[in-house]
Amino acid sequence: MLMIEIITEYTKLESIKEIWNELLRKSHTYAPYLTYGWFTTAWQCLDSDKELHVIVVKDDGEIISIAPFLNSRKKFLGISVNKLCYIRNANTPFQDFILTTKKEESITLILDYLKKKSRLWNIIELDEMRADSITTELLRNICSSNGLSYHEEFKYNSWYLPIEQTWEECLAKLKSKTKKEFKRKLNRLERLGDLRLDIITNLEEINSHLKIYLDLYERTWKGREKNPELYYKIAEFFSKENSFFLYTLLLNDKPIAYLYSIKMNNILYGIKTTYDPSYYAFSPGIVLFYKSIQSMYDQGDIIEFEIGRGEEQFKKEWTDLSHKQIKLYLGNRRLMNLIYFIFKFRFLPRCRRYFFYKYLIPVFKWPIILNDKIKNEGFFKYIKGMILSVKTFIYHKVEIDLFKLTISSDKENNTKSNNLNYKFAQSDDQDQLAVAMKSINLKQISQRFDKNDRCLIVSNNNEILYYFWFAYNEIFLGDINESIILKNNQVFLYDYSAITNSKVKNIFHTICQKLAEEDKQEILTAINLTNQEAGKKFGELGFRKYNKIVKRKILKKEFDKVVI
Repeated sequence: MLMIEIITEYTKLESIKEIWNELLRKSHTYAPYLTYGWFTTAWQCLDSDKELHVIVVKDDGEIISIAPFLNSRKKFLGISVNKLCYIRNANTPFQDFILTTKKEESITLILDYLKKKSRLWNIIELDEMRADSITTELLRNICSSNGLSYHEEFKYNSWYLPIEQTWEECLAKLKSKTKKEFKRKLNRLERLGDLRLDIITNLEEINSHLKIYLDLYERTWKGREKNPELYYKIAEFFSKENSFFLYTLLLNDKPIAYLYSIKMNNILYGIKTTYDPSYYAFSPGIVLFYKSIQSMYDQGDIIEFEIGRGEEQFKKEWTDLSHKQIKLYLGNRRLMNLIYFIFKFRFLPRCRRYFFYKYLIPVFKWPIILNDKIKNEGFFKYIKGMILSVKTFIYHKVEIDLFKLTISSDKENNTKSNNLNYKFAQSDDQDQLAVAMKSINLKQISQRFDKNDRCLIVSNNNEILYYFWFAYNEIFLGDINESIILKNNQVFLYDYSAITNSKVKNIFHTICQKLAEEDKQEILTAINLTNQEAGKKFGELGFRKYNKIVKRKILKKEFDKVVI
Protein backbone atom coordinates (compact mmCIF):
# COMPACT_ATOMS: atom_id res chain seq x y z
CA MET A 1 0.00 0.00 0.00
CA LEU A 2 1.30 3.43 -0.98
CA MET A 3 1.37 6.29 1.51
CA ILE A 4 2.77 9.84 1.77
CA GLU A 5 5.16 11.25 4.37
CA ILE A 6 6.17 14.93 4.55
CA ILE A 7 9.61 15.88 5.88
CA THR A 8 9.97 19.45 7.12
CA GLU A 9 12.82 19.04 9.63
CA TYR A 10 16.49 18.59 8.80
CA THR A 11 17.08 15.93 11.48
CA LYS A 12 14.35 13.77 9.94
CA LEU A 13 15.75 14.35 6.44
CA GLU A 14 19.22 13.31 7.62
CA SER A 15 17.86 9.95 8.74
CA ILE A 16 17.04 8.99 5.12
CA LYS A 17 20.40 10.13 3.67
CA GLU A 18 21.58 6.63 2.70
CA ILE A 19 18.16 5.63 1.38
CA TRP A 20 18.01 8.83 -0.73
CA ASN A 21 21.31 8.13 -2.48
CA GLU A 22 20.49 4.43 -2.94
CA LEU A 23 17.17 5.30 -4.59
CA LEU A 24 18.94 7.80 -6.85
CA ARG A 25 21.31 5.06 -8.10
CA LYS A 26 18.28 2.96 -9.10
CA SER A 27 16.36 5.86 -10.68
CA HIS A 28 16.35 7.27 -14.23
CA THR A 29 17.79 10.58 -12.96
CA TYR A 30 21.18 9.55 -11.56
CA ALA A 31 22.96 12.93 -11.56
CA PRO A 32 25.01 14.87 -8.97
CA TYR A 33 22.40 17.64 -8.69
CA LEU A 34 19.88 15.19 -7.20
CA THR A 35 22.13 13.63 -4.55
CA TYR A 36 21.38 14.16 -0.90
CA GLY A 37 24.68 16.02 -0.46
CA TRP A 38 23.96 18.48 -3.28
CA PHE A 39 20.36 19.11 -2.17
CA THR A 40 21.17 19.80 1.49
CA THR A 41 24.33 21.81 0.75
CA ALA A 42 22.60 24.02 -1.83
CA TRP A 43 19.62 24.48 0.47
CA GLN A 44 21.79 25.51 3.44
CA CYS A 45 24.12 27.76 1.40
CA LEU A 46 21.74 29.31 -1.13
CA ASP A 47 18.11 28.69 -0.22
CA SER A 48 18.12 28.82 3.57
CA ASP A 49 15.20 31.29 3.50
CA LYS A 50 12.98 28.49 2.19
CA GLU A 51 11.46 25.73 4.32
CA LEU A 52 11.91 22.01 3.72
CA HIS A 53 8.86 20.28 2.26
CA VAL A 54 10.23 16.96 0.97
CA ILE A 55 7.50 14.53 -0.08
CA VAL A 56 8.34 10.86 0.39
CA VAL A 57 6.27 7.99 -1.09
CA LYS A 58 6.39 4.68 0.77
CA ASP A 59 5.26 1.25 -0.39
CA ASP A 60 4.52 -0.97 2.62
CA GLY A 61 6.81 1.21 4.72
CA GLU A 62 9.70 1.24 2.20
CA ILE A 63 10.59 4.50 0.46
CA ILE A 64 10.27 4.24 -3.33
CA SER A 65 10.01 7.89 -4.48
CA ILE A 66 11.10 11.36 -3.35
CA ALA A 67 9.92 14.81 -4.46
CA PRO A 68 12.63 17.21 -3.15
CA PHE A 69 10.50 20.33 -2.58
CA LEU A 70 11.04 23.54 -0.66
CA ASN A 71 8.33 25.91 0.50
CA SER A 72 8.88 29.49 -0.64
CA ARG A 73 6.91 32.67 -0.03
CA LYS A 74 7.13 35.29 -2.80
CA LYS A 75 5.35 38.46 -3.90
CA PHE A 76 3.23 38.57 -7.05
CA LEU A 77 1.67 41.97 -7.88
CA GLY A 78 2.16 42.87 -4.23
CA ILE A 79 0.32 39.74 -3.02
CA SER A 80 2.06 36.97 -1.03
CA VAL A 81 2.15 33.68 -2.93
CA ASN A 82 3.16 30.32 -1.46
CA LYS A 83 5.23 28.24 -3.86
CA LEU A 84 6.43 24.68 -3.73
CA CYS A 85 9.63 24.50 -5.75
CA TYR A 86 13.02 22.84 -6.18
CA ILE A 87 16.20 24.44 -4.93
CA ARG A 88 16.54 27.46 -7.23
CA ASN A 89 19.96 28.84 -8.08
CA ALA A 90 22.32 29.21 -11.02
CA ASN A 91 24.54 26.41 -9.72
CA THR A 92 21.84 23.70 -9.96
CA PRO A 93 21.07 23.25 -13.67
CA PHE A 94 18.96 20.09 -13.51
CA GLN A 95 16.16 18.96 -11.14
CA ASP A 96 13.65 16.11 -11.04
CA PHE A 97 11.76 13.67 -8.85
CA ILE A 98 13.58 10.54 -7.71
CA LEU A 99 11.42 7.67 -8.96
CA THR A 100 12.20 3.94 -8.86
CA THR A 101 9.21 1.56 -8.97
CA LYS A 102 5.53 2.43 -9.43
CA LYS A 103 6.40 5.77 -11.02
CA GLU A 104 2.93 6.69 -12.27
CA GLU A 105 1.24 5.63 -9.02
CA SER A 106 3.77 7.66 -7.00
CA ILE A 107 3.21 10.87 -8.98
CA THR A 108 -0.56 10.39 -8.90
CA LEU A 109 -0.43 9.99 -5.12
CA ILE A 110 1.77 13.10 -4.73
CA LEU A 111 -0.58 15.23 -6.87
CA ASP A 112 -3.67 13.93 -5.04
CA TYR A 113 -2.07 14.86 -1.73
CA LEU A 114 -1.14 18.35 -3.00
CA LYS A 115 -4.67 18.86 -4.34
CA LYS A 116 -6.16 18.01 -0.94
CA LYS A 117 -3.70 20.35 0.80
CA SER A 118 -4.24 23.18 -1.69
CA ARG A 119 -4.69 25.74 1.10
CA LEU A 120 -0.98 25.31 1.97
CA TRP A 121 0.26 26.38 -1.47
CA ASN A 122 -0.71 28.49 -4.46
CA ILE A 123 1.74 27.47 -7.19
CA ILE A 124 4.05 24.52 -7.77
CA GLU A 125 7.02 25.79 -9.76
CA LEU A 126 9.33 23.08 -11.11
CA ASP A 127 12.36 24.77 -12.65
CA GLU A 128 15.20 23.15 -14.61
CA MET A 129 13.23 20.06 -15.67
CA ARG A 130 14.07 18.21 -18.86
CA ALA A 131 11.43 17.89 -21.54
CA ASP A 132 12.28 14.23 -22.20
CA SER A 133 12.18 13.24 -18.52
CA ILE A 134 9.77 10.46 -17.47
CA THR A 135 8.56 12.76 -14.67
CA THR A 136 7.67 15.52 -17.14
CA GLU A 137 5.71 13.15 -19.34
CA LEU A 138 3.78 11.72 -16.37
CA LEU A 139 3.01 15.18 -14.97
CA ARG A 140 1.60 16.28 -18.35
CA ASN A 141 -0.75 13.30 -18.48
CA ILE A 142 -1.79 13.12 -14.84
CA CYS A 143 -2.44 16.87 -14.32
CA SER A 144 -4.97 16.99 -17.15
CA SER A 145 -7.00 14.18 -15.59
CA ASN A 146 -6.48 15.38 -12.01
CA GLY A 147 -8.04 18.83 -12.34
CA LEU A 148 -4.75 20.73 -11.90
CA SER A 149 -3.65 23.59 -14.13
CA TYR A 150 -0.48 22.79 -16.08
CA HIS A 151 1.86 25.04 -18.07
CA GLU A 152 5.38 24.53 -19.35
CA GLU A 153 7.80 26.95 -20.98
CA PHE A 154 11.06 26.32 -22.79
CA LYS A 155 14.14 27.88 -21.16
CA TYR A 156 17.26 26.82 -23.08
CA ASN A 157 19.26 23.84 -24.29
CA SER A 158 21.71 21.88 -22.17
CA TRP A 159 24.46 20.52 -24.42
CA TYR A 160 26.20 17.18 -24.12
CA LEU A 161 28.98 15.42 -26.03
CA PRO A 162 29.12 11.59 -26.25
CA ILE A 163 32.72 10.43 -25.72
CA GLU A 164 32.84 7.76 -28.41
CA GLN A 165 35.45 6.22 -30.68
CA THR A 166 38.76 8.14 -30.54
CA TRP A 167 39.98 11.72 -30.10
CA GLU A 168 41.08 11.86 -33.74
CA GLU A 169 37.60 10.82 -34.91
CA CYS A 170 36.07 13.47 -32.64
CA LEU A 171 38.25 16.15 -34.25
CA ALA A 172 37.39 14.85 -37.72
CA LYS A 173 33.70 15.63 -37.06
CA LEU A 174 34.43 19.29 -36.38
CA LYS A 175 34.25 21.91 -39.12
CA SER A 176 37.61 22.65 -40.71
CA LYS A 177 37.28 26.33 -39.72
CA THR A 178 36.65 25.33 -36.10
CA LYS A 179 39.69 23.04 -36.02
CA LYS A 180 41.92 25.77 -37.43
CA GLU A 181 40.63 28.23 -34.85
CA PHE A 182 41.30 25.78 -32.01
CA LYS A 183 44.84 25.18 -33.24
CA ARG A 184 45.47 28.90 -33.66
CA LYS A 185 44.36 29.67 -30.11
CA LEU A 186 46.34 26.74 -28.74
CA ASN A 187 49.50 27.83 -30.54
CA ARG A 188 49.13 31.43 -29.34
CA LEU A 189 48.99 30.32 -25.72
CA GLU A 190 51.89 27.90 -26.15
CA ARG A 191 54.03 30.79 -27.45
CA LEU A 192 53.80 32.33 -23.98
CA GLY A 193 55.43 29.34 -22.28
CA ASP A 194 54.88 25.80 -21.01
CA LEU A 195 51.17 24.93 -21.30
CA ARG A 196 49.69 21.83 -19.67
CA LEU A 197 46.48 20.39 -18.18
CA ASP A 198 46.32 18.97 -14.64
CA ILE A 199 43.38 17.05 -13.19
CA ILE A 200 43.26 17.65 -9.43
CA THR A 201 41.42 15.12 -7.25
CA ASN A 202 43.17 15.43 -3.86
CA LEU A 203 40.96 17.40 -1.44
CA GLU A 204 43.83 19.36 0.10
CA GLU A 205 45.04 20.48 -3.34
CA ILE A 206 41.47 21.18 -4.44
CA ASN A 207 40.89 23.54 -1.50
CA SER A 208 44.10 25.47 -2.22
CA HIS A 209 43.14 25.80 -5.90
CA LEU A 210 39.56 26.80 -5.10
CA LYS A 211 40.87 29.96 -3.46
CA ILE A 212 42.64 30.83 -6.75
CA TYR A 213 39.51 29.75 -8.66
CA LEU A 214 37.32 32.20 -6.71
CA ASP A 215 39.87 35.01 -7.03
CA LEU A 216 39.94 34.57 -10.82
CA TYR A 217 36.14 34.38 -10.94
CA GLU A 218 35.90 37.69 -9.07
CA ARG A 219 38.20 39.35 -11.59
CA THR A 220 35.99 38.38 -14.55
CA TRP A 221 32.90 40.36 -15.64
CA LYS A 222 30.74 38.15 -13.38
CA GLY A 223 32.23 39.61 -10.20
CA ARG A 224 32.47 38.11 -6.72
CA GLU A 225 30.85 34.73 -6.12
CA LYS A 226 28.09 35.31 -3.57
CA ASN A 227 28.28 31.86 -1.96
CA PRO A 228 31.89 30.60 -2.08
CA GLU A 229 31.28 28.09 0.72
CA LEU A 230 29.11 26.05 -1.67
CA TYR A 231 32.13 25.19 -3.84
CA TYR A 232 34.19 23.96 -0.89
CA LYS A 233 31.37 21.83 0.55
CA ILE A 234 30.38 20.28 -2.79
CA ALA A 235 34.05 19.48 -3.53
CA GLU A 236 34.45 17.89 -0.08
CA PHE A 237 31.30 15.79 -0.44
CA PHE A 238 32.09 14.38 -3.89
CA SER A 239 35.86 13.98 -3.37
CA LYS A 240 35.05 11.45 -0.62
CA GLU A 241 33.47 9.32 -3.34
CA ASN A 242 36.36 10.01 -5.78
CA SER A 243 33.89 11.79 -8.04
CA PHE A 244 35.26 15.34 -8.01
CA PHE A 245 37.64 16.56 -10.74
CA LEU A 246 39.14 20.04 -11.01
CA TYR A 247 40.53 20.41 -14.54
CA THR A 248 43.28 23.04 -14.37
CA LEU A 249 45.02 24.73 -17.31
CA LEU A 250 48.49 25.91 -16.29
CA LEU A 251 50.87 28.25 -18.09
CA ASN A 252 54.40 28.15 -16.71
CA ASP A 253 52.93 26.39 -13.62
CA LYS A 254 50.46 29.25 -13.08
CA PRO A 255 46.69 28.39 -13.20
CA ILE A 256 44.92 30.42 -15.91
CA ALA A 257 41.63 28.47 -16.29
CA TYR A 258 39.54 25.94 -14.33
CA LEU A 259 36.74 23.48 -15.04
CA TYR A 260 34.83 22.49 -11.87
CA SER A 261 33.32 19.06 -12.57
CA ILE A 262 31.81 15.92 -11.06
CA LYS A 263 31.76 12.41 -12.52
CA MET A 264 28.80 10.11 -11.90
CA ASN A 265 27.79 6.95 -13.73
CA ASN A 266 30.71 7.51 -16.17
CA ILE A 267 29.28 10.91 -17.16
CA LEU A 268 31.34 14.02 -16.48
CA TYR A 269 29.22 17.02 -15.50
CA GLY A 270 30.83 20.39 -16.17
CA ILE A 271 29.53 22.54 -13.33
CA LYS A 272 31.34 25.83 -13.81
CA THR A 273 34.39 27.34 -15.50
CA THR A 274 36.48 30.42 -14.93
CA TYR A 275 39.68 31.90 -16.31
CA ASP A 276 42.30 34.55 -15.66
CA PRO A 277 40.97 37.71 -17.42
CA SER A 278 44.57 38.81 -18.04
CA TYR A 279 44.67 36.13 -20.77
CA TYR A 280 41.29 37.00 -22.29
CA ALA A 281 42.82 37.73 -25.70
CA PHE A 282 44.16 34.16 -25.80
CA SER A 283 40.80 32.42 -25.12
CA PRO A 284 42.00 30.31 -22.14
CA GLY A 285 38.49 28.92 -21.54
CA ILE A 286 38.24 27.53 -25.07
CA VAL A 287 41.75 26.04 -24.86
CA LEU A 288 40.81 24.50 -21.49
CA PHE A 289 37.76 22.82 -23.07
CA TYR A 290 39.88 21.54 -25.95
CA LYS A 291 42.47 19.95 -23.68
CA SER A 292 39.85 18.68 -21.18
CA ILE A 293 37.84 16.87 -23.86
CA GLN A 294 41.06 15.40 -25.24
CA SER A 295 41.86 14.17 -21.72
CA MET A 296 38.40 12.55 -21.41
CA TYR A 297 39.14 10.45 -24.47
CA ASP A 298 42.51 9.48 -23.00
CA GLN A 299 40.99 8.47 -19.64
CA GLY A 300 38.79 5.87 -21.28
CA ASP A 301 36.11 5.56 -18.57
CA ILE A 302 34.01 8.61 -19.49
CA ILE A 303 31.13 7.98 -21.90
CA GLU A 304 29.60 11.48 -21.98
CA PHE A 305 30.49 15.07 -21.19
CA GLU A 306 27.64 17.29 -19.97
CA ILE A 307 28.86 20.65 -21.27
CA GLY A 308 25.98 22.56 -19.70
CA ARG A 309 23.15 24.91 -20.51
CA GLY A 310 23.27 28.12 -22.51
CA GLU A 311 23.63 29.16 -26.13
CA GLU A 312 27.35 30.01 -26.19
CA GLN A 313 28.90 29.33 -29.58
CA PHE A 314 31.86 27.30 -28.26
CA LYS A 315 29.44 24.66 -26.91
CA LYS A 316 27.72 24.27 -30.28
CA GLU A 317 31.09 23.90 -31.99
CA TRP A 318 31.62 20.59 -30.17
CA THR A 319 28.15 19.06 -30.46
CA ASP A 320 24.65 19.52 -31.82
CA LEU A 321 23.10 17.24 -29.14
CA SER A 322 21.18 18.81 -26.29
CA HIS A 323 18.51 18.30 -23.64
CA LYS A 324 15.65 20.79 -23.65
CA GLN A 325 15.38 22.49 -20.27
CA ILE A 326 11.87 23.59 -19.31
CA LYS A 327 10.01 25.15 -16.42
CA LEU A 328 6.70 23.66 -15.23
CA TYR A 329 3.91 25.44 -13.40
CA LEU A 330 1.17 23.48 -11.63
CA GLY A 331 -1.81 25.12 -9.96
CA ASN A 332 -5.09 24.18 -8.32
CA ARG A 333 -8.45 25.73 -9.12
CA ARG A 334 -8.47 28.25 -6.30
CA LEU A 335 -9.12 31.90 -7.21
CA MET A 336 -5.58 33.17 -6.52
CA ASN A 337 -4.06 30.45 -8.69
CA LEU A 338 -6.46 31.14 -11.54
CA ILE A 339 -5.57 34.85 -11.43
CA TYR A 340 -1.86 33.97 -11.46
CA PHE A 341 -2.18 31.62 -14.45
CA ILE A 342 -4.44 33.96 -16.46
CA PHE A 343 -2.21 36.97 -15.88
CA LYS A 344 1.13 35.23 -16.42
CA PHE A 345 0.30 32.88 -19.29
CA ARG A 346 -2.54 34.60 -21.15
CA PHE A 347 -2.57 38.32 -20.44
CA LEU A 348 1.20 39.04 -20.50
CA PRO A 349 2.00 36.97 -23.64
CA ARG A 350 -0.71 38.86 -25.54
CA CYS A 351 0.51 42.22 -24.26
CA ARG A 352 4.04 41.48 -25.51
CA ARG A 353 2.74 41.76 -29.07
CA TYR A 354 1.93 45.43 -28.62
CA PHE A 355 4.18 48.48 -28.28
CA PHE A 356 2.66 49.59 -24.95
CA TYR A 357 3.90 46.42 -23.19
CA LYS A 358 7.19 48.02 -22.12
CA TYR A 359 5.21 50.84 -20.47
CA LEU A 360 2.61 48.51 -18.93
CA ILE A 361 4.99 46.44 -16.79
CA PRO A 362 6.46 49.42 -14.89
CA VAL A 363 2.91 50.51 -14.03
CA PHE A 364 2.42 47.24 -12.13
CA LYS A 365 5.95 47.03 -10.73
CA TRP A 366 6.50 50.66 -9.74
CA PRO A 367 4.33 50.68 -6.55
CA ILE A 368 6.06 47.48 -5.32
CA ILE A 369 9.57 48.75 -6.14
CA LEU A 370 8.84 52.15 -4.58
CA ASN A 371 7.55 50.53 -1.40
CA ASP A 372 10.65 48.28 -1.10
CA LYS A 373 13.08 51.15 -1.76
CA ILE A 374 11.49 53.40 0.85
CA LYS A 375 11.60 50.56 3.38
CA ASN A 376 15.30 49.87 2.68
CA GLU A 377 16.60 53.44 2.26
CA GLY A 378 14.19 55.60 4.19
CA PHE A 379 11.80 58.15 2.67
CA PHE A 380 14.05 61.24 2.74
CA LYS A 381 17.15 59.43 1.44
CA TYR A 382 15.12 57.97 -1.42
CA ILE A 383 13.66 61.39 -2.38
CA LYS A 384 17.15 62.93 -2.27
CA GLY A 385 18.45 60.23 -4.62
CA MET A 386 15.54 60.76 -7.00
CA ILE A 387 16.17 64.53 -7.17
CA LEU A 388 19.88 63.92 -7.90
CA SER A 389 19.02 61.44 -10.68
CA VAL A 390 16.62 63.87 -12.34
CA LYS A 391 19.14 66.70 -12.06
CA THR A 392 21.88 64.54 -13.64
CA PHE A 393 19.59 63.59 -16.52
CA ILE A 394 18.61 67.20 -17.27
CA TYR A 395 21.94 68.94 -16.68
CA HIS A 396 25.28 67.19 -17.14
CA LYS A 397 28.73 68.77 -16.83
CA VAL A 398 32.09 67.18 -17.69
CA GLU A 399 35.31 68.77 -16.47
CA ILE A 400 38.72 67.64 -17.67
CA ASP A 401 41.96 68.89 -16.15
CA LEU A 402 45.03 68.88 -18.42
CA PHE A 403 48.37 68.24 -16.72
CA LYS A 404 51.91 68.79 -17.98
CA LEU A 405 55.32 67.50 -16.85
CA THR A 406 58.49 69.14 -18.18
CA ILE A 407 61.24 66.55 -18.71
CA SER A 408 64.72 67.47 -17.51
CA SER A 409 67.54 67.42 -20.05
CA ASP A 410 69.36 64.56 -18.23
CA LYS A 411 69.71 61.81 -20.87
CA GLU A 412 71.71 59.35 -18.79
CA ASN A 413 71.16 55.83 -20.10
CA ASN A 414 69.55 53.82 -17.31
CA THR A 415 67.57 51.06 -18.99
CA LYS A 416 68.16 48.65 -16.06
CA SER A 417 67.32 50.98 -13.18
CA ASN A 418 66.00 49.31 -10.01
CA ASN A 419 66.90 45.89 -11.48
CA LEU A 420 64.13 46.39 -14.03
CA ASN A 421 64.36 46.55 -17.81
CA TYR A 422 62.89 49.54 -19.67
CA LYS A 423 62.22 49.50 -23.41
CA PHE A 424 59.72 50.52 -26.06
CA ALA A 425 57.51 47.58 -27.07
CA GLN A 426 58.06 45.98 -30.46
CA SER A 427 55.74 43.77 -32.51
CA ASP A 428 57.13 40.61 -30.87
CA ASP A 429 56.07 41.95 -27.43
CA GLN A 430 52.38 42.06 -28.33
CA ASP A 431 51.50 38.71 -26.74
CA GLN A 432 53.05 39.60 -23.38
CA LEU A 433 51.61 43.11 -23.61
CA ALA A 434 48.09 41.71 -24.18
CA VAL A 435 48.43 39.72 -20.93
CA ALA A 436 49.70 42.72 -18.96
CA MET A 437 46.90 44.94 -20.31
CA LYS A 438 44.19 42.27 -19.95
CA SER A 439 43.35 43.20 -23.51
CA ILE A 440 40.14 42.01 -25.14
CA ASN A 441 42.02 41.08 -28.31
CA LEU A 442 45.37 41.56 -30.01
CA LYS A 443 43.78 43.78 -32.64
CA GLN A 444 43.27 46.45 -29.97
CA ILE A 445 47.06 46.63 -29.48
CA SER A 446 47.99 46.49 -33.16
CA GLN A 447 45.61 49.39 -33.86
CA ARG A 448 47.56 51.51 -31.39
CA PHE A 449 50.83 50.69 -33.14
CA ASP A 450 49.20 51.56 -36.48
CA LYS A 451 48.48 55.07 -35.13
CA ASN A 452 52.20 55.41 -34.31
CA ASP A 453 51.51 55.32 -30.58
CA ARG A 454 54.33 53.80 -28.54
CA CYS A 455 54.30 51.74 -25.36
CA LEU A 456 57.15 51.86 -22.86
CA ILE A 457 57.25 48.59 -20.91
CA VAL A 458 58.94 47.82 -17.61
CA SER A 459 59.84 44.14 -17.25
CA ASN A 460 61.66 41.68 -15.07
CA ASN A 461 62.73 38.21 -16.27
CA ASN A 462 60.77 38.69 -19.51
CA GLU A 463 57.54 39.41 -17.59
CA ILE A 464 55.93 42.80 -18.14
CA LEU A 465 55.28 44.45 -14.78
CA TYR A 466 54.16 47.92 -15.92
CA TYR A 467 53.26 49.59 -19.21
CA PHE A 468 52.79 53.20 -20.34
CA TRP A 469 51.11 54.13 -23.63
CA PHE A 470 52.08 57.44 -25.22
CA ALA A 471 50.46 59.21 -28.20
CA TYR A 472 53.00 60.99 -30.37
CA ASN A 473 50.83 62.80 -32.92
CA GLU A 474 47.23 63.28 -31.80
CA ILE A 475 44.99 62.14 -28.93
CA PHE A 476 41.19 61.92 -28.88
CA LEU A 477 39.47 62.59 -25.51
CA GLY A 478 36.21 60.65 -25.58
CA ASP A 479 34.72 62.27 -22.45
CA ILE A 480 34.56 65.65 -24.17
CA ASN A 481 34.63 64.50 -27.79
CA GLU A 482 37.72 66.59 -28.55
CA SER A 483 41.15 65.95 -30.11
CA ILE A 484 44.48 67.45 -29.07
CA ILE A 485 47.24 67.90 -31.67
CA LEU A 486 50.69 67.34 -30.13
CA LYS A 487 53.88 69.24 -30.88
CA ASN A 488 57.07 67.45 -31.94
CA ASN A 489 58.53 67.69 -28.43
CA GLN A 490 55.33 66.47 -26.67
CA VAL A 491 53.84 63.07 -25.86
CA PHE A 492 50.47 62.29 -24.27
CA LEU A 493 50.20 59.58 -21.58
CA TYR A 494 46.75 57.99 -22.01
CA ASP A 495 46.95 54.41 -20.71
CA TYR A 496 49.10 52.91 -17.99
CA SER A 497 49.19 50.17 -15.35
CA ALA A 498 48.83 50.90 -11.65
CA ILE A 499 52.08 51.08 -9.69
CA THR A 500 52.65 51.33 -5.96
CA ASN A 501 53.66 54.61 -4.33
CA SER A 502 56.97 53.16 -3.13
CA LYS A 503 58.15 52.55 -6.71
CA VAL A 504 56.33 55.10 -8.80
CA LYS A 505 58.84 57.97 -8.53
CA ASN A 506 61.91 55.88 -9.39
CA ILE A 507 60.14 54.18 -12.29
CA PHE A 508 58.76 57.41 -13.69
CA HIS A 509 62.15 59.11 -13.44
CA THR A 510 63.64 56.39 -15.66
CA ILE A 511 60.71 56.70 -18.09
CA CYS A 512 61.41 60.42 -18.43
CA GLN A 513 65.04 59.61 -19.25
CA LYS A 514 63.94 57.24 -22.03
CA LEU A 515 61.66 59.91 -23.49
CA ALA A 516 64.42 62.55 -23.23
CA GLU A 517 66.60 60.31 -25.42
CA GLU A 518 63.98 60.88 -28.15
CA ASP A 519 64.11 64.67 -27.66
CA LYS A 520 60.76 64.80 -25.90
CA GLN A 521 60.45 67.69 -23.47
CA GLU A 522 56.85 67.50 -22.18
CA ILE A 523 54.46 64.76 -21.05
CA LEU A 524 50.78 65.68 -21.15
CA THR A 525 47.85 63.81 -19.62
CA ALA A 526 44.16 64.43 -18.88
CA ILE A 527 42.23 63.60 -15.72
CA ASN A 528 38.48 63.80 -15.12
CA LEU A 529 37.71 66.16 -12.24
CA THR A 530 35.81 63.37 -10.46
CA ASN A 531 39.07 61.39 -10.15
CA GLN A 532 40.79 63.62 -7.61
CA GLU A 533 42.99 60.80 -6.31
CA ALA A 534 44.66 60.42 -9.72
CA GLY A 535 45.25 64.17 -9.89
CA LYS A 536 46.96 64.05 -6.50
CA LYS A 537 49.26 61.19 -7.55
CA PHE A 538 50.27 62.93 -10.78
CA GLY A 539 50.98 66.07 -8.75
CA GLU A 540 53.43 64.08 -6.59
CA LEU A 541 55.27 63.05 -9.78
CA GLY A 542 55.81 66.67 -10.79
CA PHE A 543 52.84 67.18 -13.11
CA ARG A 544 51.23 70.62 -13.01
CA LYS A 545 47.75 71.59 -14.15
CA TYR A 546 47.93 73.98 -17.08
CA ASN A 547 44.44 73.93 -18.57
CA LYS A 548 40.84 72.89 -17.96
CA ILE A 549 38.08 71.94 -20.40
CA VAL A 550 34.46 72.19 -19.26
CA LYS A 551 31.63 70.84 -21.38
CA ARG A 552 28.00 71.27 -20.36
CA LYS A 553 25.09 69.25 -21.68
CA ILE A 554 21.34 69.73 -21.32
CA LEU A 555 19.14 66.66 -21.90
CA LYS A 556 22.18 64.81 -23.30
CA LYS A 557 22.78 67.49 -25.96
CA GLU A 558 25.88 69.64 -25.96
CA PHE A 559 25.09 73.17 -24.78
CA ASP A 560 28.46 74.90 -24.67
CA LYS A 561 32.15 74.33 -24.19
CA VAL A 562 34.39 76.43 -22.02
CA VAL A 563 38.18 76.27 -22.24
CA ILE A 564 39.92 78.05 -19.39
